[in-house]
Amino acid sequence: MDDIPLSFVTNHHVPSSSDDVITSGAGGVAVMMPSSPIREPSTSLLVPDPFLLSSFTTTALFNHSNKLDQDLSKPTPISSTPLQSNGRHTPLRFVFSGYSLWLELKQKHIDKDGRGDLDRVMTDAADQFQLGGVIPSPHVTALYGITAVGDEGEVRRIFREDVWRVLRETAEERRRKNGGAVGNESTDQIWPDLDATGIIVDVEFDGVNGGTMDMAWAEVSFDTSPDHESLIDALYNLFHGRTGRGTDSSLVSVDKKKEEHPPRTNPWVPHLSLCYDNPEGLGTSFSRSSIEDFMSTKCPTLEKAIDTNSDARVKFSRAVSGISLWNTAGTMSDWKCLDRIEF
Repeated sequence: MDDIPLSFVTNHHVPSSSDDVITSGAGGVAVMMPSSPIREPSTSLLVPDPFLLSSFTTTALFNHSNKLDQDLSKPTPISSTPLQSNGRHTPLRFVFSGYSLWLELKQKHIDKDGRGDLDRVMTDAADQFQLGGVIPSPHVTALYGITAVGDEGEVRRIFREDVWRVLRETAEERRRKNGGAVGNESTDQIWPDLDATGIIVDVEFDGVNGGTMDMAWAEVSFDTSPDHESLIDALYNLFHGRTGRGTDSSLVSVDKKKEEHPPRTNPWVPHLSLCYDNPEGLGTSFSRSSIEDFMSTKCPTLEKAIDTNSDARVKFSRAVSGISLWNTAGTMSDWKCLDRIEF
């Protein structure tokens, strides 16, 4: 099967403990999980306080309040960011790995070129903040960094045959459990809707307090649920709980697989990344306040995510319209879509 052309980064960012959560309100891929059960999107300014990459999840870089206060008072100026000759920031340097499963959200206001509201958000964010690259497709990462399966052909086969089968079986099981009748939209869904809870703007550094990426990012954060967790478990087990071929073509045992890729123990941390930058990009021009301004002027369909006037935890919901397989090895410009299943 030929590579699917890009029509338009993985999963990260969550606090590693309750002490790391900045409350009142990573970037998918979900094989690495946060140690905190719930990530609370913040409605205060988030400054270099990165998180450990989970499935695109992260661990707080600075845990002490005095350090946080210091960073709040002295944000990194955007002028310190290396610029290209065209005035844009240099492309994201971080090198990603493996294959990833991305959930694709239902888009609104499709234009004459076939681009929806989320497609435009990715491009507009990169232009607004003069970033060195656009996230190639709006997504919520289900699994990131899949390396436990042999070659690309096997990954494609599992995706096309096993992933679709597991998604259908899980949906049927969910329908029976919830007592839903066939034809009921809420119980017939392949993937339950995602509930937005706020935004996060943050940074992490590879090797610092468990951080595994060098990047700054902005995201819309979503809740998980028991139904979502069942789906992520099923997908994870497809790629990490099976026998396979090692580099020497010898059969790898199930026990060996479990040793290298233990069962999931932490919850999924779903989010829609709006943009990525190198860590030094976070500052006066790329900050929580600037992202809020951007969302209020350029993202009318996502604007409720920054609503602080409501006590409601869920700001809005968005349906999932499909799942795609990506080769996310290399830098962001290297990513390739290999296959896609529409729901």
